[in-house]
This record gives sequence, C-alpha cells and structure tokens, in this order.
Amino acid sequence: MDTRVWLTHLLRRNLVSIQLSTIARGVSPKVYLAQEGVTRICIEGYPRSGNTFAVLMFHRANDVHIAHHTHCTGNVARALRYGIPALVLIREPVDAITSSVFALGRKSVDGEVYRYLVFYRWVESRIDSIALAKFETVITDFNRVIDQVNAKYGAGFDYIQDLDEATAHVKQYLHQRFAEGEQSERLSWVPTAIRNRLPGFLFGMAEQREGALRWKPIPVPEREEEKEALRPLVLGHKHIGQAQALYARLASFQ
Repeated sequence: MDTRVWLTHLLRRNLVSIQLSTIARGVSPKVYLAQEGVTRICIEGYPRSGNTFAVLMFHRANDVHIAHHTHCTGNVARALRYGIPALVLIREPVDAITSSVFALGRKSVDGEVYRYLVFYRWVESRIDSIALAKFETVITDFNRVIDQVNAKYGAGFDYIQDLDEATAHVKQYLHQRFAEGEQSERLSWVPTAIRNRLPGFLFGMAEQREGALRWKPIPVPEREEEKEALRPLVLGHKHIGQAQALYARLASFQ
C-alpha cells in the first residue's frame, strides 16, 4: 500500500475529517454522526452498498434520527459506545468496489480494495454487536432488515406497511434529486470538468448534477457499460481474493 492510499484511508476513517467535510458543505456534523440520547439507529457501510436507499426506506416507517453516510467505522463504534443499534450493510466486493471506482476514477482501485478490507475486517471483529444486512436484502425486502435489527437489539422499530409503494417512492425521489435540471450551488465557481473529479462528500445530494451519472445511488443503464470495463481492474487486484473471502465469512452470519 502506497503512502497516498494510507493517507486517504486515515482521512476517511477519522471522525474529525468527517466533521470537517460536512462543515465544508454547510451541514452540521450532528446530521450524520451518532448522538447520545438523540440517535436511534446508525446505518453505515462501504459506499455503493445501498446506504442511501436503506436510510430513506428506514425513514419511511420510523421518523427518528439516523446516523449515516460517513462510511466510517468510527461512527459505528460511536453508536455502539452509546448503546445505539448499528446496522452495517455489505455488498459483494467486486460489485461494490467497481461501482465506487467508477465514481472515483481508475486510479482509486488500490485504495478502494484496501478501504473495503479495512472496513469489514473491523466489522468482522465486532460481529456479535452489529446487525448485518446484505445489499440484495436491502433492495428487495427491507422489512426483513428491520426485523433483523429488532431481533438483534430487542428494538421495536416499525415495519414498512406497503413495501412496493415505498420502494417506488424512494426510487422516484432519487431520480428527481439527481435530475439534470438540478442547480448546483456549492463550489459552483469550479469548472465542470474539475467538479466532476471531486469526491461526492463535498456536495449535497441535490448539488451533484454534473456528476449524477457517477454518483446516483440507484441503477443507471447508461453507466453499466463503463462500469463493466472497470471490472477486470478490480478482479485483477492482488487482494481482491481476500475481500471475497471476507465477504463470504460475513455473509454466512445472515
């Protein structure tokens, strides 16, 4: 692992850097971080693992504060320290990493494989304290995910009454938020060519118009061909086998 990858990882797992990045885009860190006495559940996972979909679906049935979207094990640790239920999402590594590399660029392969390994190795070491949900379950049967959390923590979270309707509503909402007509506000002075290369955490969801094809958290047919072209890079990484073995171990807990 080179120095660049190591430094990037430290920034991404450090809650201080997470707080600074949220402040930079005009959002209070309290929106995303687990807060003692306020937060009811923490939902985290490696990027492109159904994080946005899961948070929106959970909110459909439970109007509570959710810690989410730091993609940082520190937020999960914080939740566990406060006695807050922690739901971690996991997706097959080649699919998840390829999708993330598509958003971040070809040069990110090494860093994203390492990021996946470090995140889920930490989760594996604390699996007895964490509720785990596979990507496929999240997007097809979210009530089962809620059931897993309730069973794990003895919680009483409500279920979604009409799962099909809720799923359609969330997808439509995401389509609208990433629509071509959205106007960018933050960093609007930056040329489009540069904006498209900046990491998504610098922008709010409605401010990622130029990068919508890369960052949209639901399937987009137009990007599948480009993503498939990146799969050999991910499959050929020297540590992808470790990531696949780690995923298989964690998936066995389902």
